[in-house]
Amino acid sequence: MHQETRSQLIDAAERLAITARYPDENVFFAATRTTQDAAIRIACDLDIFSVVPSDEPKTTSRLTSISITDVASAVHADPVVVGRVMRALVSCHIFTETGEDTYAHNNLSRAFLVPETQSFSRRPTTTTLKTIATLHSTWVLILSWVSGST
Repeated sequence: MHQETRSQLIDAAERLAITARYPDENVFFAATRTTQDAAIRIACDLDIFSVVPSDEPKTTSRLTSISITDVASAVHADPVVVGRVMRALVSCHIFTETGEDTYAHNNLSRAFLVPETQSFSRRPTTTTLKTIATLHSTWVLILSWVSGST
């Protein structure tokens, strides 16, 4: 597919998704991107992507799954934290939930098995966190100025 056609298709799909969602869903979608960035970074730092079995099913349509308990044990992390990270990743279509507290790779999560992808995914979170800190500081200054307590 030609790059320009591909870009137009992606743009149309994104506009369709925005149109299909209710306004509050669009706000939620935009607001949770920082949460998703953080979940991706945590998963990269804990090496969750390499712990989840990455083989694609050859003889069956069933995906090879792993439980939150097994992931947590493999990465030496709290199962509650791992569960929250996995649910955040599933919410943005990274990983597939195959059952209660069990997960499998999908095409998007497999992309994070590439070291360059993991390296790249760490940058937006750092930038986002710096931006949030700057915005918070700015709002504190504005609010103190407005209230007259500078």
